[in-house]
Amino acid sequence: MDFTKQYHLDTYASISCTQPELSQSGRTIFITGGAGGVGLAISRSFTEAGATRLVIVGRRAKKLAEAKNELLKLAPKPEDLEILTYPCDIADSTGSKAVWADLKSKGIEVDVLVLNAAIANTVPNGLDEDDFVDKVWATFDMNVRTNLELTSLFLKQGRTGKAVVSINSSAAHISPTQPIQLGYAPSKAALGALMQGIADSLKVEEAQIVSFHPGSVKSESVMKSRWANAPIAWNTDKLSGDFAVWASTKEARFLHGRFVWCNWDVDEMKAMGEFKHPGFSRIGLQGPKALSSNELWGQMEGLVKRQA
Repeated sequence: MDFTKQYHLDTYASISCTQPELSQSGRTIFITGGAGGVGLAISRSFTEAGATRLVIVGRRAKKLAEAKNELLKLAPKPEDLEILTYPCDIADSTGSKAVWADLKSKGIEVDVLVLNAAIANTVPNGLDEDDFVDKVWATFDMNVRTNLELTSLFLKQGRTGKAVVSINSSAAHISPTQPIQLGYAPSKAALGALMQGIADSLKVEEAQIVSFHPGSVKSESVMKSRWANAPIAWNTDKLSGDFAVWASTKEARFLHGRFVWCNWDVDEMKAMGEFKHPGFSRIGLQGPKALSSNELWGQMEGLVKRQA
């Protein structure tokens, strides 16, 4: 999407998680789905940034254990990093609340909440799908209600110097919506609007809330999907991970309540006066220049070719 002149496909100096300004020393980071795909990349970047504690929630105990071992090897000082893993289905309200109750019993307060886990129940036959309503509603339940509950539990700890990093998707604002994404796309749009609304009710000093599209990453799930061989500009998961770290810091204060792409250049965005406008870079109405998905992918390809 032609938003900044530079369209990044890999990490770069301004968002590098090893930058002293982005240090996570002393912070506890809670990451949903942090043991695989983009979530694991985010866990890696917070580890490299020197986080004091990672709380990683996922469905598979084996995958969580593997991620923990990998992250401890990656840590600058493994002895200074504590990693807590919780195998559970966060869509189950009982399990989610149990995780937060356990953290409270241990005297642990989370500083950064990364809302990464999501489901993308596809409906290939659109409205003609036999279980169309059930699939769409299950997607909303996970992508909207679950993230709302997690955010509520997080903010109940206290509201000073907190950060919520919400991993969203370009599907939230691409129009028209493809029939196969009749559940996923509107659920992500709803999540984006929800995060905006929560941000509007909080001062950035209380809890900084930033939503971003992690780009096009060839994750394990993507490689098994219809998108695996799509002719689009793929970016590294390192870009997504480092951007998440950057988005949790004061460097990203100007994005409180906004929705951006990790591919957009942060220095160019900082220089944009438009971010002073309350409606800029937020989920909402589009005018006659709305892009179809094909036009969007074509624009991305054009940007990459011009930069080559």
